[in-house]
Amino acid sequence: MIRIIVMNIMLIIASGVAAMLFANFIMTFASFSTRLSMNISDFFYKYYVLPIQMHAGYNVVNTLTYAILALLGLYVVYVWFKKEGWAFDMTFAKSLLPWLLFGSTKRVITDAVYAGTLSGPFYSLYQWSWFNVSPAIYVFTAVLFFISFWLEKRLGKKGLCENIGWLFFTFHFLLLLPALRYLGRALIVVGLWLLVYGALLSLERLQHSKCCGWVKSLKLSKLSTWAVLGQALDGAATFIGVSFFGYGEQHVLSSFIGNTFGYGVFFILKVIIAFALAWYVERCAETEDEKNIILLAVLTVGVAPGFRDLLRLTAGV
Repeated sequence: MIRIIVMNIMLIIASGVAAMLFANFIMTFASFSTRLSMNISDFFYKYYVLPIQMHAGYNVVNTLTYAILALLGLYVVYVWFKKEGWAFDMTFAKSLLPWLLFGSTKRVITDAVYAGTLSGPFYSLYQWSWFNVSPAIYVFTAVLFFISFWLEKRLGKKGLCENIGWLFFTFHFLLLLPALRYLGRALIVVGLWLLVYGALLSLERLQHSKCCGWVKSLKLSKLSTWAVLGQALDGAATFIGVSFFGYGEQHVLSSFIGNTFGYGVFFILKVIIAFALAWYVERCAETEDEKNIILLAVLTVGVAPGFRDLLRLTAGV
């Protein structure tokens, strides 16, 4: 009888200890989860939200994140187009171009509204918010572009996507027009860009003449030339803006190169690397679509920030 009582008491004690250990585990886990949640929340705020709120641009963390997401998005688009039988060709590039200009122009309207250069009830739609700045503005533009492109294909209306893009761009350019006061700055950037364009034209003419074989081997397609010129625009606008008008470079790698070697060197390197990449892709890509989607990506990451910087310089914001 005593033995049974002792065993029952020991069982009760063991159960109590187990219950306390389990409760302690739950409390510890809950505390850890709270700290982990707070750490994740703090991390997200520090590297993603705060840079937008403080107009601080990019850091290594959000740059890598956006780059990975962009590559994933590019792959999804590639698979989608391949399934539909749509090509990444010059027609697609011509449809894309006005949308790149639209996104950049809309972004500069936000800069001008924030700086007080543009004001009024309608312009309040473009005030500084997460929706009107990177990366949301470019995601929004991409969604509109692909919806328009899909409608063009489904309705069989050739040029629909391009025309809608030019309409969006023209409307927003007219909104921004009152702020474009420093045309001289724009002429300097365009002048540098024309130097690159002239060099490419000269190279093309040499390739059609009796010249060295290595010159002919440098021949680029029209889309490759567009890609190089897009990067030249970005490099020229960055060089002029940072070196002469007090602007700052917000992208991590560009800032490192510019601050280390000078933004004139950055401009030259940008053109050379874009040319070399285009030349390599043309000769090493396995399919036409693979080649073209890479060139379109190079074009996009050149024209979008380059045109924005050009407009910012012209508006003084």
